[in-house]
Amino acid sequence: MSIINSTPVRVIAIVGCDGSGKSTLTASLVNELAARMPTEHIYLGKSSGRIGEW
Repeated sequence: MSIINSTPVRVIAIVGCDGSGKSTLTASLVNELAARMPTEHIYLGKSSGRIGEW
């Protein structure tokens, strides 16, 4: 197994109920961080069911 990128990265996860402001917070956070470092916004989508069961 080879390591593609050995540079440590930061991961920030935003979770919350519908209407709690996740999208607003995420947009603001991405704008602020992008001025300081390479930044990506990745939406993992909606899923239902139990964790680990796909």
